[in-house]
Amino acid sequence: MSKFLILAATPNRKDSTLSTSEIATAGFMSAIPTTLVAAPVERAKVLLQVQGQGKSSTQYRGVFHVLTHLYKEGGIKSVFRGSVATVVRDGPGSAAFVAFFFPVYPFDGAHILTSLRLSVTLLLMRSRRSG
Repeated sequence: MSKFLILAATPNRKDSTLSTSEIATAGFMSAIPTTLVAAPVERAKVLLQVQGQGKSSTQYRGVFHVLTHLYKEGGIKSVFRGSVATVVRDGPGSAAFVAFFFPVYPFDGAHILTSLRLSVTLLLMRSRRSG
């Protein structure tokens, strides 16, 4: 999806090949929808981890209880508090990963595993080296 957005933003291209910086930008952009899903769960995780420390007692029973409580307390804004910080943290990592990974392996992961017969271990080692 990010690749299509970049191609749409640069209509006077001679070919559809993306430069490394454009690939990195697409990687950064991919962190945004991931954050929409992950940030509320991360916030709930942190609240569950810190409950009971100090003078406070156990307040939450689980992730859904935390999210329900946050929504009742402050609305949707409270549930997504900290999302910008998550994008700032995850965006550069996604950009670096994609900028390294896709020039090396220009196909999607499923195509690599089926057509090139690479092992999952090799694929993980390559992706770990980039991030």
